[in-house]
Amino acid sequence: MNQTVVDVRRVLSVIARYEDSIRRPQEQRWTLVTGQPRWRSNNNHLDPLNPVQGIKPLDFDSYYKYAVRCFEYLKFGSNVDQAIRGTYPFYEALYVCQTPTILELLGWQQNSFFHTQKHLRKEIAPVSRNGHALPVETIKQIPELLEQPVAVFDSLTRHDSSVVLLDANDPAGNPLNVALQPNGNAQHGGRQSTGGIVLSVYGRQAIDRFLQRNAENQTVKYVDKEKIKKLIPSAELQLRGTYMSFVNSSVQHSQTDSQPQTREDLTARISGHISDHPSPSPASPSISPERPKL
Repeated sequence: MNQTVVDVRRVLSVIARYEDSIRRPQEQRWTLVTGQPRWRSNNNHLDPLNPVQGIKPLDFDSYYKYAVRCFEYLKFGSNVDQAIRGTYPFYEALYVCQTPTILELLGWQQNSFFHTQKHLRKEIAPVSRNGHALPVETIKQIPELLEQPVAVFDSLTRHDSSVVLLDANDPAGNPLNVALQPNGNAQHGGRQSTGGIVLSVYGRQAIDRFLQRNAENQTVKYVDKEKIKKLIPSAELQLRGTYMSFVNSSVQHSQTDSQPQTREDLTARISGHISDHPSPSPASPSISPERPKL
C-alpha cells in the first residue's frame, strides 16, 4: 500500500510519543528514534527503499494498527501525569482500558477498567513509605501489558479477584503482577460507574513459590508458555501440566468504544491533541510488543 508522507508522519508521531512517554529503550522501539521522527519524501510519496530518515522501511498497516492502540495508551498516561501533579479531579478514578481479550476468552464480561488515585500513589511511592517504588513510565504501560499477559491466575487470597502476571519487571527485577477485580464500582466522569478495578500493581517477590502455590491450588487459568520461559526460566517446571494455551495469532486486540476506527478518524483526533514530546530520560524497565519483521 503506497502511503503519503503525511500519513506516515501522523502514525509514527503517535507511536513515537507513546514510546517517549514510557522511556522505551532504543532497541525495543518501533520508531527507532527518540523524539519527533524526521521525514524524507520522494515526489510526496514514500521512497520504498528508505521511506523515512531514521526509520526502517515499514509495514504501514501494522504500524497504523499499533498507532491506534498507542493513541489510547497515551490518554491513560496523560491522566496518570495529571493525577501525580494534582490536576486530575480528586475523587475520580482513572480509566485504564477495556477488558483485555485474554480475559474475555476466560469468561470475563466486556467492561471498562478503572484505577484509583490512592492505589496509583502507593505504587509510585518509595519502599520507605510502604510503596511499591514503580517508575511512572512502568505504570503508563499497564494497558498495553494487560493485552498480552504472561499468565492469569485466580487470586489465592480473594474469591472475587484474579492476578495477571505481566511481561515486565520492577526496578528490583521482580516480575510485575496486577490484581484485578472483574466487577466493582468507581467514581468516574462525575458519577458512580460499574466496571473492572485494577486493584494493585506490584513486583512479585519469591515468584517461584508463587507459581508453585498456584499450580498446587489449581488456580492457573492461562499461561503463555513462550513468554513465561523468557521471563522466569524456572517457571515451566512449576506449571507443567497446568497450561491453558492460546495461539497468539488468534488473539485479537479489543478496542474501546472511543477508539478511532478509520485513518481519517485517527487523523482528525490527533490534530491539536498531541503536545510536545517529553524530554528523554534514562530508560525504565519496559516491554515492547513484537514489531513486524522488516
